Amino acid sequence: MLTTSISGALSAAVIGGAGADWAQLAAPPAGTATVSVSNSRTDALGVDGETFTDYRLDGANWIKIQTAQVAIPYGSSG
Repeated sequence: MLTTSISGALSAAVIGGAGADWAQLAAPPAGTATVSVSNSRTDALGVDGETFTDYRLDGANWIKIQTAQVAIPYGSSG
């Protein structure tokens, strides 16, 4: 779960399954739009205009894994 406080600070938490407690993750990087969780990894995906960035959680730190530029043809959606 990704949440934003009134001050704008991001936080993220995950739950391990039925009956488990929520576990707070390290604060996601600024610009995070969503968090993806699987059995083996947790990623924060950020968006800034035409730039998408993937950060992977490594212990208590988010490590930038990949940045991709995506051309968006503004004004093309008639």
